[in-house]
Amino acid sequence: MKEPGPKARFSLSLPWMILLSVLVILLEAWSRYAADPDFWLPDPFPFLVIWVMGVFLATGFIQSSYRRSMSRMLLAIVPVALLLAFEPWAAFRDVQALGQIERTSDPLLRYHYRPGAFGGLGEGPVNSQGLRDHEYARPKPPGTWRVVLLGDSVPNDGSIPFDLRFKSVLEQRLREVAPPGLTVEVVNVSCEGYNTLQEVRLLEQVGLGYQPDLVVLAYVVNDPYLQDGSARRMGSSFFLFRFVPLVYSWFGADCKVFEPMHRSYGFHLAVTEPMERLRMKSLAHGFEVVVATLPLVTAFDDPVCGAIYDQVGDLVRRLGFTFVRVVDAFQGEDPRDFLKPGQSMDNVHPNAAGHARIADVLFKVLRTRMPSAAPAAPASAAVP
Repeated sequence: MKEPGPKARFSLSLPWMILLSVLVILLEAWSRYAADPDFWLPDPFPFLVIWVMGVFLATGFIQSSYRRSMSRMLLAIVPVALLLAFEPWAAFRDVQALGQIERTSDPLLRYHYRPGAFGGLGEGPVNSQGLRDHEYARPKPPGTWRVVLLGDSVPNDGSIPFDLRFKSVLEQRLREVAPPGLTVEVVNVSCEGYNTLQEVRLLEQVGLGYQPDLVVLAYVVNDPYLQDGSARRMGSSFFLFRFVPLVYSWFGADCKVFEPMHRSYGFHLAVTEPMERLRMKSLAHGFEVVVATLPLVTAFDDPVCGAIYDQVGDLVRRLGFTFVRVVDAFQGEDPRDFLKPGQSMDNVHPNAAGHARIADVLFKVLRTRMPSAAPAAPASAAVP
C-alpha cells in the first residue's frame, strides 16, 4: 500500500487562485468605473480588504512556514493592526481637542462652539452667542461701523494668541484711523472646520443679529469640503485626514490635494450656492461683501493654488462682491517664514506674521469702505 504524502499546507489550487484573482480584479475595475467622481476620495477600507486577501492567498504558495508567517505579519497583519490602532486614537484625540464644540439641531451647521466655554492658552472664552470673540452689543449701538468676519479654523487658531490673530489686528488698525465719534468693531462669526455653506448659515443664524455694515468671508482652499468638519476625517478614515496632506507635502504638491474639491459637485453645493444666498442676504440687509482667499503656506506662486484662487475670484466678481487675492501680498516671500514653529506640516494655518500680513491686506481694502464720519443715530435712538 502506498504511504500517504505529507499534508498540503495550502488547499487552494492554482485554477481556483486564478479565478479568485480574476473576480477581485473585475470587482475592483467595476468599482473604479462606477465610482462617483464627486466623492473625490475613495473609501480605503475595501482596498485594504483586497490587499489582505491578496497577501494571504499569495503567501499560501510559500512552502516555508516561517517565511509564510513572517510575510503575512509584515505585509498585512502589522500594517492593519497599526492602522486600526491609529484610527480610534485619532478620533479620540479630536474629541479631546474639540471639547469646546457641541452638536446642534441644525442639519447644515452640524455643530458650533459651546457658549461660555473656555479654551486653552491664548484662545480666550466663547461668548454668549457661541463665538470665539468678545461680547458685542446686540442690536448695534448708534455711531458703530461693524464688520462681521466669516471663516473657519484660521481666525480661530488656538496656537496664535487672540490679540495677534488677523481679526484682532484688523480691528485695532481700523480703530486707529476711524473718524472721531465712530466706533469700529470686527466680530468673529466663525467656527473651526466650517465650509462656506456653514459659514453663511452661521451668518444667518447669529451674524445678522449684529447688524453688519460689511461682511468679510475668509475663503480657505478646503472650503468645498462636505464632510462633518468636527470629525477630522477623509471618507471613513481619520488616518487619511492626516496622511494624504502629508504625502502631498513631501512631494511639494500641497495645492493638489485641494484641487479635486474645486472640480466637483461639492464646490457648487458648498461654495457657489451659499455665496449666491449671501448675495441675497446682502441685498436684503444692506451690507457689502468682501471675499478674501487666504493663501496656503506653500510656494506662493504655485499655479494650482493660483487657479483655485482665480476660480473663486470669478465667482465672487460674478456675484458683485469685492474680491481680495491675498496671496499677491506674499509673492516673493519664503513660505517657511510664515509656518508655525514645530508645525511645518500645517500649511493651512499661518503663524502670527502671516496673520499680520492678512490683516494688512484687509485693512487697505476696508479702510476705503469706512464712513468718513460717524453715522447719525436713528430718530428712535436720538437723545432729546
